[in-house]
Amino acid sequence: MCGRFVLAMPFNLLAEWLEANFDEQIGLDYRPRWNIAPTSRILAMRSYDGERRIEEYRWGLIPNWSKDIPKFSTHNARVETISTKPTFRHAFASGQRVLIPADGYYEWQVLGEPSKPVKQPWYMTSKDQLHLAFAGIYEPWSAHGPGGVKINTCSVITTTPGPDIGEIHDRQPVVLSRDTWDTWLDPETSVDETRALLSPAEIGTFDLRKVGSAVGNSRSEGEQLIEPL
Repeated sequence: MCGRFVLAMPFNLLAEWLEANFDEQIGLDYRPRWNIAPTSRILAMRSYDGERRIEEYRWGLIPNWSKDIPKFSTHNARVETISTKPTFRHAFASGQRVLIPADGYYEWQVLGEPSKPVKQPWYMTSKDQLHLAFAGIYEPWSAHGPGGVKINTCSVITTTPGPDIGEIHDRQPVVLSRDTWDTWLDPETSVDETRALLSPAEIGTFDLRKVGSAVGNSRSEGEQLIEPL
């Protein structure tokens, strides 16, 4: 977790929900997506001197010291190692934090015998029908060499599962409540204060539904992916 998520709400409602500003091109380029996969471009919210802004990021953090895009997975950063793992520790220690909006996310439950496992996809969304805000960290990265491209990159922070998720998977994204957003986004907030926010979701946070296997193909798209079985 978290390997796929949904962001399909109309852009004007997204900006209103986040209470954020954005460049016009971001709004023009926005398209609803029901199967967002790692390494793709996603939207995240960052604070600039207290002003919330929606920007584009690569989902998969690239550390600032890296000469190339990592060959290993960096779309998730575990709470337990975020301050020690070389890939993530600079971003976390430097207060480089974002919120990643989502309508919901997918997880796969492993069923059956160990010799013949069956993976059942589930869709997790907010119990109160609002949206989700994942805690994330970001790192600006520049490709080395002449004309090196400059991009913003980010990772979703994951933790142990809350009561809603525990029987389905052993990880979950950190979901932040609205009253913690400003604290999380403020780069002056201490590491200890932010770490205190990185806890599993309380019982009743998620609405869960089994969905079809089509979501397993990253090329699959459309609202039908979240329809319950």
